[in-house]
Amino acid sequence: MAADCTVIAADHPESAADEVIADAGFLVKPTVDALTAQLDAALGSARPPASPADHAQKYDWDAIAEQAETAYQRAIDGTW
Repeated sequence: MAADCTVIAADHPESAADEVIADAGFLVKPTVDALTAQLDAALGSARPPASPADHAQKYDWDAIAEQAETAYQRAIDGTW
C-alpha cells in the first residue's frame, strides 16, 4: 500500500486484513474464482475507493515495533 499498489487480500474471519486495508484495497472470498475475478479487475485498472498510499501513512512502523516490544516484554515478565 505504501508504494500505492492495489492490495488484494483474502477476507478471513481470523484475519485483521479488513481493519488494516479498509477501503484502500480489496477483500475477496478465499476462493480461486474470487481472487481471479479481483485480479482481472485490478489488471483492468480497477482501483479501491481510497488511495492505498494515503491509507498506509496511518501506520507508523516505529510505533508498531514499540507496541510489539512492550507486549513481548510483558509476556516475558509474566505481567500480561
